[in-house]
Amino acid sequence: MKDAKYNLFLRNWVNGIAQESHLDKAVELGYISADDKKEIMNSTRN
Repeated sequence: MKDAKYNLFLRNWVNGIAQESHLDKAVELGYISADDKKEIMNSTRN
């Protein structure tokens, strides 16, 4: 199971709130991994 930070970025990505730059910053800060970013970006957006 993924943690709350992953779920937050996933939800925001799917809902069109987060952009790739936000995910890049999250990876840079260690909130999510680069693999998590790829998984999130492969999710269908609403």
